[in-house]
Parts: sequence; C-alpha cells; structure tokens
Amino acid sequence: METSRERLKRGLWPFAGAAALALLLVSGVSGQAIGSERDEEYHRDYIYGVPTDPSDAWVLASGARLYDNWISSLDADKPAATHSAWPASNTKKKGATTWRCKSCHGWDYRGKDGAYANGSYKTGIGGIRAWAGKDPAAIQKVIMSKVHGFSYEMIPEDAMLRLATFVSRGQVDTTAYIGADKSVKGDPKHGKAIYQNICAACHGFDGKALNSGVFFRCIPGEMMNGYESQIHNAYRDGDRSKPKDCGTGGIFRHQNARRIMA
Repeated sequence: METSRERLKRGLWPFAGAAALALLLVSGVSGQAIGSERDEEYHRDYIYGVPTDPSDAWVLASGARLYDNWISSLDADKPAATHSAWPASNTKKKGATTWRCKSCHGWDYRGKDGAYANGSYKTGIGGIRAWAGKDPAAIQKVIMSKVHGFSYEMIPEDAMLRLATFVSRGQVDTTAYIGADKSVKGDPKHGKAIYQNICAACHGFDGKALNSGVFFRCIPGEMMNGYESQIHNAYRDGDRSKPKDCGTGGIFRHQNARRIMA
C-alpha cells in the first residue's frame, strides 16, 4: 500500500519538474542577457579601446578613422558651432561636419586639388600630402594650433598622436586606386581571396550580414564619399542596423579595401 509520504512525493513531482524547467528557462534568458552584455562590452572595447601593445598597423588604422571622423571614432560630443576656419562661401555644410579633418583636406588628402575641388565640400583649403613623412610631433602641433583649434579635451593626447602618425605615415596616393573618372582600379582576384577569408567572418559570403555595428555598405562601381569600402564603427539609438554615417576603410589599408571592392 502507498504511504502518505509516497503519495506526497508523487503529487509534488510534476510541480518539481515544472519548477526545474522554469529555472532552466530563466537561467537561459539570464545567460543570454549576460552574454549580450559581455558581447556589448567586448565590442565597445574593440571599437573605442586601445590594445595593451598597439601594433603599427593598428595605430595607422586608428589614425585613419580619426582623420575621417574623430567624433564617431572616439564617441565624442559633437561640436555645436561651425569650425572657425570653414569658409563662409560654403553654406552647404555646417556644425560638427566642418570639424572633420577630411571635410577640409579631403578623403584623398589633396584638399582643393583633389575630389573636393568642387561639390558640397568645396572649401579652397589645401590637402595634407606635403605632410607625409614629416615628424608626427610637428604635425601634432599644427593640429593643436589656433587655426585648427583642437585640444586634448576634444581629442585625447594618445589619439592625437595616432592621428598625427597617420598623416605622417599612413597616407597613400589615391590616384593609383581611383581614376579621374572616379572608377575604381582594383584587383578582383586578390580582393575575392581577402573577402572570403577575412571579411566574410562578420559580413557573410554575400556581404549582407551585420555584426557589431560594422557594415560593408557599398554600391558596386559607385563612389561613396570617396571610400569604396564603408567600414564604420558606430551606430545610432543602440541599433546596430543604423550606422551613424559612411565611415572609412580603417580595418584594412586602402589597397586591400579597393581590391575587395573591385
């Protein structure tokens, strides 16, 4: 005959099973939340952090992103006023956009002698090609001069040095990769190998996958603010499907980025 204790155990068993299942489900949800937080922390560190022992390649890539858009690269506050050096003749741009290095000096580093000789970014301001190979310390002084108006409060000292280092050692002759008619000169075979073995890890073999706010946003055969490879590092409203704007090919040197786009 079944004892009262055995009946109690039999009666509680379904509830114990349900409780265990609920615990597993809660743990799973909790684990996912923790995992998501860890992923977010990891991605933020990758995007805005600095390696303990930065390689030369990383320093130059970081400097390139700062040149293109130091505000997004540092997750910094946008300057509200238009830069004092921005010419009054250009009324098409204003505010934070006018504080980006590339807005005056060009994505091709040639300023008034390059792609920005005309168009919405026309300023009449020269490029930075003459500073290639110069002492980064001297370049840093120019960046912090009265004309440019930058300070360590805006761009921290270590980031300022990376920007100066890029101007000195990271520039390339873009005419070797982009024709006067804005056509891309690339190596499709080489680019295919790079993309399938590296880029696809985040973007998928078809280029449509998203990962950590890093996007492969390109229109084949067309220019996008001068950069065929739109690899960016920031997104809006906490939504990874909303990139802040077109960024720079900062993960790869431009040669490889253009080979991929070919």
